[in-house]
Amino acid sequence: MDYTSNKMRYAFVSRAVVLCSVVAVQTNAQGGLFESNDPLRVRIDAPFHTLVSEAGERFPATLVFTNSPEDTIYLEVAARGKTRLSAGICDFPGLMLFFSDESAGTAFDGQSPVPVVTHCKDRDSYEQLALLEFLAYRIYNVVTDLSLRVRLARFEYYDSERGRLVADRNGFFLENYDVFADRKELMRFKVQAVPPDEYQVEQRTLFEVFQYFIGNTDWSYVYAPLDDSLCCHNVVPLETLGGQLYPIPFDFDQAGLIDAPYSTVDPSVPIRNVRERIFRGICGAPHELNGSLGAFEVHEREIRALIEGASFLSGRNRTRALDYADEFFRIIADNRSVTREFLSKCRTY
Repeated sequence: MDYTSNKMRYAFVSRAVVLCSVVAVQTNAQGGLFESNDPLRVRIDAPFHTLVSEAGERFPATLVFTNSPEDTIYLEVAARGKTRLSAGICDFPGLMLFFSDESAGTAFDGQSPVPVVTHCKDRDSYEQLALLEFLAYRIYNVVTDLSLRVRLARFEYYDSERGRLVADRNGFFLENYDVFADRKELMRFKVQAVPPDEYQVEQRTLFEVFQYFIGNTDWSYVYAPLDDSLCCHNVVPLETLGGQLYPIPFDFDQAGLIDAPYSTVDPSVPIRNVRERIFRGICGAPHELNGSLGAFEVHEREIRALIEGASFLSGRNRTRALDYADEFFRIIADNRSVTREFLSKCRTY
């Protein structure tokens, strides 16, 4: 199988991504939250002790750009990831930031609510997991602009109840999918299940290859989790006015690229650990798969440069991420490997 002719066809989806060194950026100088790649430095003051025990409840908080203390933003904050907290997987929750009209003119204007992906546990190794997930989002940004944007930040978390610093860790802001939908003039497709063939085929296949690239099986663009009435699992289906349906992925912490110590393999998936890749895409016409593989190949240098320039990662994690990416590119460069890994393992519904 030869997909070389598809490379230029998919070059238009490129998003140039350049990682910059950590700099202090004032709200009035940096523009929109996701319009720059410069990492931010912020402090969030909130009743973290109570917030952790009452996940989902909103509490008053303040956010300060630590290089510019006079720029204080008042907001509400809630803990995300109740299951991981209750199961003892995480000590510190992901956060959701809710901004009022007072945020107008700041980096957060028009972005509310904003998810924050945090360090889970106050250890360097868990901070690295969050940064690897940040890298996964950035890689998908390179391949397609139908992807959620992210912004790296250094967070100081101050417990306003107990008057002490809880943690000082790297994490990232994640674009909310409703804000993304407004930006792209898309609508939430609110149903309980979505047949795969309802998705726009090129974007669906690109999504499937990306999930293979990062080694992620923790998703479904067809069904919702058992405890949710709306489709889907770690995927939001969004629709254009013309009826085109796109799967927008999020939450990659179970992926092999991240390789979190708490990650598990679904017993229904025939792999032994999350570092093993398995293609869970739908069987379709060969040219559909070829186009998506070509979209990745045309961005190989950019993706490798993104990983090599990820100075926020430890040397070990940067090397492991590069090795994992190189394995993918070796597979898609060989026609027999493409047949073995993709065409023979695709799914039918």
